[in-house]
Amino acid sequence: RSWVSHVVASLPHEGPAFELFILEDLLREICDSLDRRIAIYSSLLRDVLKEVNADSAETSDMIFKLAPLHDLLYEFELEVKEMQSAIIDVLDSDEDMAQLMLTRRQIAKSQNKLFDSQDHEEVELLLENYALRLSHSINGILYLQQKVKSQQGIADLTMQMRRNRLLWLNVSLAASAVCISLCS
Repeated sequence: RSWVSHVVASLPHEGPAFELFILEDLLREICDSLDRRIAIYSSLLRDVLKEVNADSAETSDMIFKLAPLHDLLYEFELEVKEMQSAIIDVLDSDEDMAQLMLTRRQIAKSQNKLFDSQDHEEVELLLENYALRLSHSINGILYLQQKVKSQQGIADLTMQMRRNRLLWLNVSLAASAVCISLCS
């Protein structure tokens, strides 16, 4: 008798299988880790915005501080979307979900029964739950990205206003110089 058969025989045959506990713990830990990263990025963004919104902050400083954060959030979004896509790919395949039912397949094999590949409701519910949780994480990342973009837009408008003031000052000085030269 193999080690797996021995472990399967010692497990209760009712309730969720051992591999589902492991899968859920793994997915929970991944999602909790992503939530912690979102909280860190949110805190970092809040700190950067406090710093750049201070009266002494230069607009160019704001742009240089926000650009790396924007890039980090974009890479993070791609990473989370890739994870969500992997879960959705498994959800789209009944065979893949059935392959995750190790205990039930082993029990069916030990009882010389055929395993019903459509018997994967527990896995499907579990994966749907974590796909939804990843969607919430993506929404949190998109919210942070939007905050960065709006601050970058404000920085751009501020720079345009300063440029316009300099142009107006330049035109005023040129007009003044023409007037002085005409008067003398």
